[in-house]
Amino acid sequence: MTVEFALVGPLPPPIGGATVLFSQVVEALGGAGVSLQVVNTSRGTASPLPRAMRIATDLWRLERSQVVLVGGSWPSILPLSFVVKFRTRRWQAPVVVRLFGGSYRERLSRRGVRTLARLMLRGAERLELEGSDCVAAWQ
Repeated sequence: MTVEFALVGPLPPPIGGATVLFSQVVEALGGAGVSLQVVNTSRGTASPLPRAMRIATDLWRLERSQVVLVGGSWPSILPLSFVVKFRTRRWQAPVVVRLFGGSYRERLSRRGVRTLARLMLRGAERLELEGSDCVAAWQ
């Protein structure tokens, strides 16, 4: 039986850090013979509108998956996780959101931003935090 994963997140060329780790997850799962669908959310050279259109088109083309992993950093991860959960709601597949990088403590200090972030992440079955600043901000 083939396990299917949909992975949504940044892939290199960004410099090191969490994008490299996300790429390693993609490589490891692909090398293990697991069926993968990947939506690359890296900035690249595209300006914001063409990039958003490319990501939206790739999300629209996603096929039914058993598990959906969304990875990213502030501020793109919040609306992206919300859109992915909305797109995959009929699949009843668990959505795992992995937050990494960014200055979450500063950004989540305002009550309105904190409430909006909680609402957008509510649909995730699992929330994984990477980095001490990220963990401290969400406690």
